[in-house]
Amino acid sequence: MSYVGDEIIDIGVMKRVGLAVAPSDAQNMAHEVAHWITRKAGGKGVARELAEFILEAQGKWVPFSEKVMSKGW
Repeated sequence: MSYVGDEIIDIGVMKRVGLAVAPSDAQNMAHEVAHWITRKAGGKGVARELAEFILEAQGKWVPFSEKVMSKGW
């Protein structure tokens, strides 16, 4: 399970999940517990960046993107 957190109130959950993610503009405390820090700032495409990261790690990004491109989405 993954979780994206950017504030002190998120740290408890971030410490319990398999993939703790913090946006680039998150509080330093969130960065300290994050497994991965996005390039994007909160509200500027973090969810999209995380989805691509996970799909790439699973080897599913290329098949997914090829399928999308072939359908003209």
